[in-house]
Amino acid sequence: AYQWAALGGSGYNDAEVINLSMVFGALCNQANGLDFISAYVDNTIDLYGVVWSLGAGNRNTGCAGDYIRDKPQTCYNGVSVAGVTHQGTGDRTDDTYLAASKYGPVYGPYETEERLKPEVLCYSGVYSPASGGGWGNFGGTSCSAPSYSGLATVLMSAGVTSSHEIRALTFATAEDFTKSPSSSGVDFYSGFGVPDGWSAYSHIADTFTDTLHYTGDGKFYLIENVQDKDRVVLVYNKHGLVTDWKISNLDIFAYDESTGEILHQTSKVYENKEHIEFGPSDAGKNVIIAAVATQLASGLSYETYAISANNVMTELDEPSIDVDVLQVDPVDPGIVFEIQAQVANTGELTLENCEATLALDDGMDFDSGENATKQVGSGTLEPDEFGIVSWNVLVTNFEPEKTVTVYGSGIFLGALFSSEDSGTISVNSLDADITPEPELPLEPVDIDELFEVKAKVTNNESFPLENIILSLGIDTGMEFGPDEQSQKSCSPDLNPDEFCEVAWLVKVTDYSPTKDIAFHSDAESYGIEFAGNAYGVVEVIEPYTPDPLAPILISPFDGVKFKLGDTLDFAWTPADGTNPTRYWFDAWVDGNHFELIPVGGLNMDKNLSLILPPIFVELNARDGIWEWAVASEISGEKHWSDPWVINKFVAPSLIKPDNAAKVSVNEIYDWSDVFGANNYVARITGILPGNQPFYMPLNSALSQFVLTQPFYDALKPAMNYSWAVAGTTLGPNLTAQDQEKLAKLSYSQIRTFTKN
Repeated sequence: AYQWAALGGSGYNDAEVINLSMVFGALCNQANGLDFISAYVDNTIDLYGVVWSLGAGNRNTGCAGDYIRDKPQTCYNGVSVAGVTHQGTGDRTDDTYLAASKYGPVYGPYETEERLKPEVLCYSGVYSPASGGGWGNFGGTSCSAPSYSGLATVLMSAGVTSSHEIRALTFATAEDFTKSPSSSGVDFYSGFGVPDGWSAYSHIADTFTDTLHYTGDGKFYLIENVQDKDRVVLVYNKHGLVTDWKISNLDIFAYDESTGEILHQTSKVYENKEHIEFGPSDAGKNVIIAAVATQLASGLSYETYAISANNVMTELDEPSIDVDVLQVDPVDPGIVFEIQAQVANTGELTLENCEATLALDDGMDFDSGENATKQVGSGTLEPDEFGIVSWNVLVTNFEPEKTVTVYGSGIFLGALFSSEDSGTISVNSLDADITPEPELPLEPVDIDELFEVKAKVTNNESFPLENIILSLGIDTGMEFGPDEQSQKSCSPDLNPDEFCEVAWLVKVTDYSPTKDIAFHSDAESYGIEFAGNAYGVVEVIEPYTPDPLAPILISPFDGVKFKLGDTLDFAWTPADGTNPTRYWFDAWVDGNHFELIPVGGLNMDKNLSLILPPIFVELNARDGIWEWAVASEISGEKHWSDPWVINKFVAPSLIKPDNAAKVSVNEIYDWSDVFGANNYVARITGILPGNQPFYMPLNSALSQFVLTQPFYDALKPAMNYSWAVAGTTLGPNLTAQDQEKLAKLSYSQIRTFTKN
């Protein structure tokens, strides 16, 4: 039979109906239909669309007892036919259930859920040719199954070609058979009842086949003016063999069209012939029937089903939802903006649990607190009603265009209906001025001396900058300092009006009057890259090269400190290989030419030294930084040496009294010691007329004096006096007549005092 169904025979059509009036052994405790024989039958039906009628089996077959436990009678896609005894009258009111017929239930794959078996029952007694010749009476479910096979054949000839449709049609229109008062309706003895050929033929137009493509998918039908005992049956196949079987879970929902109330619904998981029956309370109602994929089996892209009713049932247009993403003006990166979508019910049925979900493109994000999925209005959309849903979002990474998609969905009778629409958002590009601001040395720099250059970047834009990098390019003949890098991170991010700054240590290694320095900045914002450049010039001090013909200085040493009593012995020698005509000596104090030396220098003839006695220096060289140099005159041209320095600071520092003090008798005037001094001289103004200084030799090596009574008495009240002190080697018996010499001494800073 399988080969005929699958392959056909030479010159013959493929088998479309198969009858099996035999069993292959009882399964005892196993009745889940997953045995090899049952699975073989199911797979044949599923692959080739045949109708397979099986006798339900007779009782007393061993351990199975009276239940259907035979294989393949426990299959899913075949029709198990129980027996009924016809009493020969014109109707079925006196027919009886075949006592020998086995009954259900059987079980699902995990033996936790009951499945309906048998599906129908047919007459079990026949008068037919006997195997030994002649005619005879025969009975049992082996005689019942062919009746169903014959009906299937008749319906096929009437144009019902689908195995699903034949099963759904014959189950829906079967006449209920009551084994006992307690078994009215569909039960495990008689299934859906006795197939009624005329009723089945009459309701071919009320039978539909279709496919459901995803979990939640649904198709809808209408029965107007439902009557008591009206029935709707949904049939679909189990797929695969023993180890790779698949069963979807399709269900029926019956929905009161006027109130929205769900009147009935099925809930079996592994039953592939769901049904609902209406009762007296349903009579007169217009009912919408939904065939819904509660769970599509894993690996299936769709599930084919047939649905039939024993009343007039018409197919409805399924609910429809439409999504329209509303136009958005061009947006700036980083700025929160609103996306709106209109979600409309464009069908004729009310949708519940209406939601809209926004899917963002890469480089976009929701604003804080926003959810991708939102309810549309109140969640319910009546026909032709729409709702507007909005989201606050922003672009986080620039591209000229971003695509967003809105998925709208609603539920009707447990079935999910959805639609989607996409919109394109134009994104404005950004421009940022990140020109670095250089900071260069104000003064020329020396060769091989490290100096610092800086650069600053300020965010003058309205948006943040990220990954700010500053790079320094230096001229030839320049080097970076130790461990310095040409490229430095300025800041990981920079908000508007903020700035960042970096510094480099560099040096000049080869002389040229100027060196060029280039600054480069990089930054980005929302995936847009920015760059800036700036340039600067550093002036370089020309390196000094000593004159090779200049004399070589010997003493006093460069940087020596002069002390009172020191003799300054200036000495030099000619440069190697030179024979100067004469030498010239010159000196400067605090950058000014020493007035006792002629401009252009003191002619030393061929002398190689100049000795200045201590008293000459003490009286003629004021405190300061002295520089001296010697020139060799060769061929009428002077060749000057580099200057050497003498630090002459011999003036003391005043200690007390404080400046502007009021002094009394025996007031102590104190100052710091002067190294080499054996005497001190006080210079006071205010005593002599016209503010002429009065020089008062103290004739003491003690660095203080006391304001005696006679001196105090000589002071005038409210008169401002000033005083200063100098150390000297003159003395020890100086008088006021020595004031010409005393005036040339190096005096301290001035302080004032008044008589108390």
